[in-house]
Amino acid sequence: MSDARNRSWRELAEAACAEHDPEKLIRIVEELNRTLEEHSDRQEQNHASEAEDVGCDSRTHPSPIYCF
Repeated sequence: MSDARNRSWRELAEAACAEHDPEKLIRIVEELNRTLEEHSDRQEQNHASEAEDVGCDSRTHPSPIYCF
């Protein structure tokens, strides 16, 4: 599904809700999962870099609550 690669997770979720063909639905849901995983990975990377910016070290502060 090449056109799905440029769509946001919200657009993919809407497309999945509207799709009636099981094979197309599987492809849309797979792409949605990849998109959400990429989004999650970016969020984790941003959080890690923000923690470094404020001097948070997970070895000395095991809980993120103590980092901010």
